[in-house]
Amino acid sequence: MWTPSPSSKFAACAVAALGWATRGAADNCGADADPEVRASLVLAVARFEAGRPFEAGVRLDIPPGWYIYWRNPGDAGLPTHLDWDLPEGFRAGPMEWPVPKRLIHDDLASFGYEGTVVFPVRITPPSDWPPTRPARLRVRASWLQCREICVPGSATLERELPAGESPIEDSENVALLREARRRLSVPAPHVRASFEAENERLRLRLRELRDGAPGLLLPYEGGFLPPSATPRWQPGPSAGEWVADLPLAPAFPVPRAWRAVLLLEDGRGLELEIRRSGRRLNP
Repeated sequence: MWTPSPSSKFAACAVAALGWATRGAADNCGADADPEVRASLVLAVARFEAGRPFEAGVRLDIPPGWYIYWRNPGDAGLPTHLDWDLPEGFRAGPMEWPVPKRLIHDDLASFGYEGTVVFPVRITPPSDWPPTRPARLRVRASWLQCREICVPGSATLERELPAGESPIEDSENVALLREARRRLSVPAPHVRASFEAENERLRLRLRELRDGAPGLLLPYEGGFLPPSATPRWQPGPSAGEWVADLPLAPAFPVPRAWRAVLLLEDGRGLELEIRRSGRRLNP
């Protein structure tokens, strides 16, 4: 009897999640037997006001022992995705990502979430929306939940939200969404980040990092940096300066500039723009 390897299971379930697999391939992902991610729509208001933005979000409760993926899933997997369907004139902000974890299973490294995760978004109603007309908000969430096997999942969530002359807050959801925003990575334009690359080695250099000690570096796009690579940071000659070498994945080109989240030792995440310095990489 053939037993799929971990990598082949990830690949088969990724294909199933994209809708290209047969019924048998989807069944092999354990969709009929394993616990499912529970999805819910979270709104910071019980009534909205025309033209006044409000917070919303999708909450995913992940079964114990399972995980779902960040924007860069790592060695295998698929990013979590939200597709908002709002009334005409409503605008949803971009999907925002809480700081993920690096998860190691067998010989695969992934970036993702365990437990409960909330993806917040800011919604802006049109300024001319009538105060007596409710609005139906709808979002389709999709994910790939994995353990030894993977289960593609999705949910369509919707709510009819009353309008009024002034908003009414939902205090419990306000607190939940405030905590979700606290867990987002934050832009760090004050940190100057650069790199040099040669052969199969990349050297990172950070300057003006005064937020804490650096840890893992998670690129927005996968490929050139192996997800299992751990920077060994060394302090530089100046305060706030750090240097680390990382291996490069063979056969993947390194872009001249790329974005990444730098995890600090206290769990916070900083969003960095990293550019090639033009220097030679010395030993």
